[in-house]
Amino acid sequence: MSQMSPGAAELLGRWASLLRPPPKRFTDEWAAESVEMPPTSGIPGPYDASRTPYVIPIMRAFDNPRWKMIVVVMGSQMGKTLAFAIIIGRRMDDDPVPIMYVGPDRNFVEDTFEPQFISLVKSCKSLFRKTIWGKAHKKVRKIINGAVLRLAWAGSASQLAGQPAGMVLVDERDRMGDDVKDEGDPVTLGGARLHSYANGKVGVISTPLVGNVDTYVHPDTGLEHWKYSDPDDLTSPTWKLWQEGTRFEWAWPCPHCGEYFIPRLSRLTWNKPEGRKVTPAEAARSARMTCPNPACDSNTHGLVIDDSHKVWMNERAVFVAPGQRVEKDGTVVGELPDTDIASFWVSGLASNFVSWGDRAKEFVKAARSKNKKAIQATINTGFGELYRLSGDAPKHDVVLACRLPYASGEVPYGVQKLSLTVDVQKDRLYYVVRGWGARWESWLIKADALFGETDQDHVWNDLADVLQAEYQGFTISLCLIDYGYRPGDKEKRPTHAVADFCRRFGFHRARPIQGKAELPRPIMTFKLDVDTKGKTRTYGVTGHHLDTDVFKTWVHGRLEWPADQPGGWHLPEDIDEDYARQIVSESRMALPSGKGKWVKHGENHYLDAEMMQRAAAELMGVATMQPLPEQTPMAADEEEEAPRVRLANPPPKTAEAATVRQNSWLGNARKDWLRR
Repeated sequence: MSQMSPGAAELLGRWASLLRPPPKRFTDEWAAESVEMPPTSGIPGPYDASRTPYVIPIMRAFDNPRWKMIVVVMGSQMGKTLAFAIIIGRRMDDDPVPIMYVGPDRNFVEDTFEPQFISLVKSCKSLFRKTIWGKAHKKVRKIINGAVLRLAWAGSASQLAGQPAGMVLVDERDRMGDDVKDEGDPVTLGGARLHSYANGKVGVISTPLVGNVDTYVHPDTGLEHWKYSDPDDLTSPTWKLWQEGTRFEWAWPCPHCGEYFIPRLSRLTWNKPEGRKVTPAEAARSARMTCPNPACDSNTHGLVIDDSHKVWMNERAVFVAPGQRVEKDGTVVGELPDTDIASFWVSGLASNFVSWGDRAKEFVKAARSKNKKAIQATINTGFGELYRLSGDAPKHDVVLACRLPYASGEVPYGVQKLSLTVDVQKDRLYYVVRGWGARWESWLIKADALFGETDQDHVWNDLADVLQAEYQGFTISLCLIDYGYRPGDKEKRPTHAVADFCRRFGFHRARPIQGKAELPRPIMTFKLDVDTKGKTRTYGVTGHHLDTDVFKTWVHGRLEWPADQPGGWHLPEDIDEDYARQIVSESRMALPSGKGKWVKHGENHYLDAEMMQRAAAELMGVATMQPLPEQTPMAADEEEEAPRVRLANPPPKTAEAATVRQNSWLGNARKDWLRR
């Protein structure tokens, strides 16, 4: 038998290696064996996971079949994007499946992630051999070990709607929009690629941005955790996902007492001189950690936890979920919540690459600048925490101060048109009737609720009576009805009922509306038709989308309108406190982008109805109204009585006012719609 040539032997060896089953190893073990960091990296040489020990449990979560989604929240420059590259590399090398990586934008994908991943591939001999190069190797499409790696970005719906994938990784989720081309958020679009794979996984990792969260001390373990926050108080989509998972937090042992605690910005301190503000340099020199254990010697005998302890603390740190406790030997005791989402939070203070002094210096520097963007960037990137926005709603007594001496149901002089707005709930309809005059002045005529299941006819018949009623000679010019209620109802029967009601009275009397958090214009028109099965059609009843931020801001802005200026927002003297509290049941938070987010604090049905009222005024052409003639002086017997608001009954007898009354439905509103 002839001896095999060296080239043939090498080729046979490669084939044999491909046929052998992959070794059973964790992702971090694969990286230690296979990855060589390039000379241009911060720490060149063989990859050493111990330099970022918090990444090891995160990587292993991707190896654990229990978890369907892994969510990671941490600061910048803590190794999270490199971790994604390693997770992809290990999976392609040992257990290949189609993978989709989603970055925040095209530049990030092509200029940051792709070069880093290719550097990793070239450093790993096994991956390099298994990668197809040449014309098949594209910037956003790689073929490794027979599986396709696609690189996409959040701004492209077509990129996210490609081939099925066994793993989807979403990087820097908070820097992406919530809706990609009106097709859904990036995590949902990416996760839809997994349906063909029983063991498919979604990974989401990001530096958090904005949201209001607090901490609490667990009554059983004594550990201070992030408190679960109402999703309405959060604008960070990653933090919302994190809350739905295990809520792991990176916990350290105190080097003096041995008790475990979770580091965060509130535990970092520095010397504060008397009589003046601390300088960034002073904060850097004196920065130290505080142990929450009251009996710790670091609190009672001046022992300091400084940056020299960090490596020791990180080596012994563990992830702990609310309700779990950590023994002094590092053993975690306690059950995990019933979820298939493994979620991890790591403070930026855990980074071995940035000292606590540098963190303190940057924070003090930003705080002294009073620049909100600089403060937010420091909190987000330096500490991995949410930037808290404050939003103050007016007090309800400010609403009650808008009352004038007239009663509900009465129409004050100055009213030229009436509008009706309706907020739809499961078992009732909240409605507001408001009268509008020149220069956007308005008077609340009636605010009430009609009770009845809104998927039944009788409550809508009651609303029809309200719409067709007369108020001192006035009739309703326009009715707007919210059709966005009950998003969890698969049948959407109230939506069907709204469409039927509007179809019954026609476009010029009744229209469906839906509030949106952000629109290109304050009011946008759409067509709605819903069949008896709740399926939405693209033709039929015409309605409007409303920018809720614009119109709610207008309502709150009118609450303290100067009494001597035209354009007041008035209420009857008998309006109740519940109405007033609902008007201020939301507060507006100004986002760093300049846009607003409304945070709900209580029942808000009348606020929604009043928000719709401002839109109704726009649609009725209130901006073109001219003031009515001056009122005639009061008679002597009227002056003796308590001052009252002059009412519109009987209506003024001037020719100009009569013309306004006769044409109030078709006149100004019709002209305005022709211009539109």
